[in-house]
Amino acid sequence: MFWLLLNVALALQIPMTPQQRFDKSGLVVSAEVTSTETRWSDDALGGIETSIWLAPIETLSGQEPEVLEVVLAGGEIDGIRVEVEDTPHLALDRTYLLFLVQDDLGRWIVLGGEAGAVRVDTPGGSPGPSLHSVLDGLGLQP
Repeated sequence: MFWLLLNVALALQIPMTPQQRFDKSGLVVSAEVTSTETRWSDDALGGIETSIWLAPIETLSGQEPEVLEVVLAGGEIDGIRVEVEDTPHLALDRTYLLFLVQDDLGRWIVLGGEAGAVRVDTPGGSPGPSLHSVLDGLGLQP
């Protein structure tokens, strides 16, 4: 029998408006996913996590780090797949508006689950809403 134990707190989300999410974020940025890596977590709870590296396009709030790495719970290693409810799926070569906070280890994580990672388009990129139309749609005035 195979068991996977997940940290329930990783999936627990407190409902908040887009403006509350913006205000609570340590970093709000539009960025393109450039690479990913899935690995076994080093923290005390274990499990599988995925690191996402991004190229920032526009920083709307906070201090943009030199290297932007976001850690998401879940992923797949050697045929073992772990999915954590409400964890965003960030696809390679896609651009997102991200609402980020740092966890206890100082790593960037998405605030608000799937609502904290909104797909946007870049000029000349694949079809999707522009960053400013997404901001208007969310009612945000950065």
